[in-house]
Amino acid sequence: MNHNGNMNMLWATLLIEEVTRLGIKCFVIAPGSRSAPLAVAAWRNPSVKTRVHYDERGAAFFALGAARAGVPAAVICTSGTAVANCFPAVAEANLSGLPLVILSADRPPEMHQCGANQTMEQAGLFGSHVRASLSLPCPDAGIPAGLFLSRIDQALLHCFAQAPGPVHINCPFREPLAPVSVPASGQEDYLDELKEWHAGTVPWCDHADSDKKPDPEEIRAVLESFAGKKNKALLLGAMHRQEDQEMACRLAKRLGWRVLPDILSNCRRNETGLSFLSGYDLLAKAGCLGHFFQADAILHLGDTFVSKALYEFLQASPPELYVHVHPRSDRRDPAHLVTRHLQGSIAFVCRSMLNMPEIDRLRAEAETLPTEGLFSRAVEILNDLTDTAPLTELSLFLLLHERITEGTAFFSGNSMPIRYMDMLDQPCCAFLIHANRGVSGIDGNIATAAGIAFGCERPTVACIGDMTALHDLNSLALVAASPTPVILVIVNNGGGGIFHHLPIAAFPEVLVPCFVHPHRREFSGAAAMFGLPWYAPETVGAFKTCWSAVQDAGESCIIECKVDKEISLQAYSRMIDGIRKEYAPGETIAES
Repeated sequence: MNHNGNMNMLWATLLIEEVTRLGIKCFVIAPGSRSAPLAVAAWRNPSVKTRVHYDERGAAFFALGAARAGVPAAVICTSGTAVANCFPAVAEANLSGLPLVILSADRPPEMHQCGANQTMEQAGLFGSHVRASLSLPCPDAGIPAGLFLSRIDQALLHCFAQAPGPVHINCPFREPLAPVSVPASGQEDYLDELKEWHAGTVPWCDHADSDKKPDPEEIRAVLESFAGKKNKALLLGAMHRQEDQEMACRLAKRLGWRVLPDILSNCRRNETGLSFLSGYDLLAKAGCLGHFFQADAILHLGDTFVSKALYEFLQASPPELYVHVHPRSDRRDPAHLVTRHLQGSIAFVCRSMLNMPEIDRLRAEAETLPTEGLFSRAVEILNDLTDTAPLTELSLFLLLHERITEGTAFFSGNSMPIRYMDMLDQPCCAFLIHANRGVSGIDGNIATAAGIAFGCERPTVACIGDMTALHDLNSLALVAASPTPVILVIVNNGGGGIFHHLPIAAFPEVLVPCFVHPHRREFSGAAAMFGLPWYAPETVGAFKTCWSAVQDAGESCIIECKVDKEISLQAYSRMIDGIRKEYAPGETIAES
């Protein structure tokens, strides 16, 4: 390992190599001078992939997207506000339980608290939003190399634990920052203790598996607690890991209970073959869910649900027993319904239950609820779907949902897109379905979609709102540079459409100027700036034609769908009213 006497480059090279051995395979570099040792070390490492992006916020969300697709990544950034721009992605990774490593360069101690340029306190910057925070000393030949590596190993242990999350490693460097030769002084034997490490591929300190596995008797007790309960239900919340998704579906089929899968559970995909209560969110919004679903006992696997209406329904008639299985120890119970929390791997718990004889006795007690046709009836209530009809938000999401092909990843923006995708409750062909629902921000969504495409190496469709797109225009550079097609569908309703569905809509004097904040912007100029093809279908037929052309082209692009906010609101209201009349005739129920 030739470092030409340059301790900055030696430590940076050791750090990058150790982080790689611990599971990080991609480094997203945001250019900066102080971080040069880290950037050069990552660029020169032949076993990793690198991406360069000029915006630290976009770089961090790109890394987050890669992690969503199963490829954990690290961000390399310089000092000052550069590292602060990573905060939104760190917050999302924390609450979504995704691995993310921030490698921030810093000024040395003597440049702090003296007015030095581009210098601020970075140690502990992310507070409780990271699983671990490590502030390294400046590279020093007096600190043993093994000790240095062991500190890296300990920090990243928390990144890949059973409840993974972000880790921050702050790296101060004195000059020289470039990979120049420096006269060696007492460094000749510095790497002697690393000879075996250097010849191998494993980390310096290999920590044992720390995953918490619940006691089998505790799992058996959970199963037995459902005995004798008349109305049992299985709720499948958001799940990242494919093994969790597969085992949850196997358990659902074996139990035969009523199943409510969140859109982000990835259990609605066609390939799962899972039968579930179709349209539960629509029925809850219309006040009709109680005609089809009652639960005295609930087994909830995975994270939280998108549907607020479902939570409100459950709060109105709380189940006697509510067991939540999740790998994290913190509360993931926004409706305050959980009566028993079982911490552990979802796949492990499901597999254990499937191997217990009690499960067959529970299945024998289960009742099958016929739910066929609920969604198709809701579709009949939608607005005009003829080719000449103007696009509405509802028709757009229905068309998009039907055209996502197998092998394609799908990313949904927050605000209305994820709610519509969850509402249109039918099997989906997507390979993976993602959304940033940890903090549910509208920043960094374009970068996240580009990171997903990078991580899964599959065509990726991302559907976001216009305000979300405006928040992240810089990241169109990542879409344009993506070797895998990213189809960015922008729903342009001229402002913050979600506020029309919230209580503030009852106050028109402030609704439009303070919340909707209407605009007349379109995205053709942004597409041209980044060299992306731009399409602007306005009717149902035009969208179908456009989609066929995009599939044939096989390249990244922007599809901007301008929709009339008022027409979309009317279509939404007709759908809810129609469901209410169909399933609760004669009842007057306030929409939730």
